[in-house]
Amino acid sequence: MEKKESALVRVKKGEARWGPFIYPVFRAIWIAALVSNVGTWMQNVGAVLLMNQLTSSPLLIALIQTATSLPIFLLSIPAGALADIFDRRHLLIFTQTWMFVMAAILGVLTLYGVTTPSVILFLTFLLGIGSALNGPAWQAIIPELVPRRQLASAISSNGASNNIARAVGPAVGGVVIAYFGIGFVFILNGVSFLGTLILIYLWKRRPVENTLPAERFLSALQAGVRYTRFSPILRAILVRCGAFTLAASSIWALLSPIVTAKLHLSPNYYGFLLSWLGAGAVAGAFVLPRIRKRLDPDKRMALSITIYSLSTLSLAFISNIPVLCFTMALGGMAWLNVMADFSVATQTNVPQWVQARVLSLYLLVTQGGLAIGSMIWGVMAEHFSLQVTMVTAAVATFAGLVIGLRYSLRNTGNNNFSLVHRAHEPAMAFTPEPEDGPVIIMVEYNIKEEDIPAFLKSINKLSKIRSRDGATHIGVYQDMAMPSRMVEYFIVDSWAEHLRQHDRFTHADINIRENVLKFHIGDTPPKTTHFIAAEAREKK
Repeated sequence: MEKKESALVRVKKGEARWGPFIYPVFRAIWIAALVSNVGTWMQNVGAVLLMNQLTSSPLLIALIQTATSLPIFLLSIPAGALADIFDRRHLLIFTQTWMFVMAAILGVLTLYGVTTPSVILFLTFLLGIGSALNGPAWQAIIPELVPRRQLASAISSNGASNNIARAVGPAVGGVVIAYFGIGFVFILNGVSFLGTLILIYLWKRRPVENTLPAERFLSALQAGVRYTRFSPILRAILVRCGAFTLAASSIWALLSPIVTAKLHLSPNYYGFLLSWLGAGAVAGAFVLPRIRKRLDPDKRMALSITIYSLSTLSLAFISNIPVLCFTMALGGMAWLNVMADFSVATQTNVPQWVQARVLSLYLLVTQGGLAIGSMIWGVMAEHFSLQVTMVTAAVATFAGLVIGLRYSLRNTGNNNFSLVHRAHEPAMAFTPEPEDGPVIIMVEYNIKEEDIPAFLKSINKLSKIRSRDGATHIGVYQDMAMPSRMVEYFIVDSWAEHLRQHDRFTHADINIRENVLKFHIGDTPPKTTHFIAAEAREKK
């Protein structure tokens, strides 16, 4: 016992000093991801500079961001379902291999001088397909690498990895381009995927035990969308995230043409200013924990969005490079704070069974906002001046604060979404096959007549949980002969889906269920009855 306690003390001391990096697998995967992210940002800078060499169209340059983000917009939901159904390790091995091949092809074609704007956009899109399939599985493995108490820190560290890469990648990419050419940047990006591929291949992931049949692909998709639909917290996160990225994408989409067409500087300054954005984000990673302690999520969000809006505005009116470096650093810091809050709130408000699917919706909204926003700002820059476009984007970013009045993030992080052990079904005369159904579950309550209004209000919250976890129809009825007798019913598509409902119940749901049960009177608990479609069984 003393040895266990001393080991626990050592772990807590290590966590206090190093946070999630005390855990070797997380540390190794984080380092590999950092290297891969550096390669990705080298690739981004190289693609923009190559496009600058081939065309002066702001729209075509902005479409690079669209080609990067559009695959995530199109494929993130299927990718989330795949990551929840299949072994995430095998999926990550496939996606890392895919991205290695695509980056290598682009590098070879560039070295031979046969790339065109269409080729760049097409291969960037294919590379984005790998990123789209990779994203949900990659983020969903984080809770498997660290304990829950370190989850928020691990998620923030994961975001910091990308922002460190954003600071370092453009600078490294600029040096490589200067000495070896743009093609070598694409080759190095391909090589950066190999390190992550090898590490994931060597990772001995703990197998997930499940006695139920695997979910079908389409039902898994529906389950992810359904869960998000009936989760007010997730809806608030997605609405606010979509509004922010749609407006905030202007900097990422138009920084390059601003440098060359508005500021009349060398294209190399694009990577230079991009590095300041990344440096600000890295600094934000150190500032964020202090801000998190002093301000609630809504106030943090308001402060960061205001700063980012002012940084966007600076690109419209300021030409002094040192001042722009400072405003870009502030913008990077604000960007990290906003996106870190969205990411942490998403991952800490989702149970493990649907985590990748919800994360895929989050990525869909994030990258969809970037893709669509980049296209909007690119088209606007084609028809109006860059200055007018950036002023409009700054106003749109700041206007997003109004959405926060309706969709508050104040209650995120207050619930325990770890899963509860599955409840036992009552005795039955026969055991259905997993795919038998539909199934009707009826729960009978005895409620004092004066408590019925409060009971209905309470069970409405439980009904949302039933719907979120798989019920297709739901209702509460009152016995006309005995008004104190209330019957709750809900329907699920199959017996397996009903058993999954038990596996999906979380500790956060217990309080809601207990609030319903406290209205029930009598010496015995509410009676639960199960009905299964007789016609479906008879046909067998």
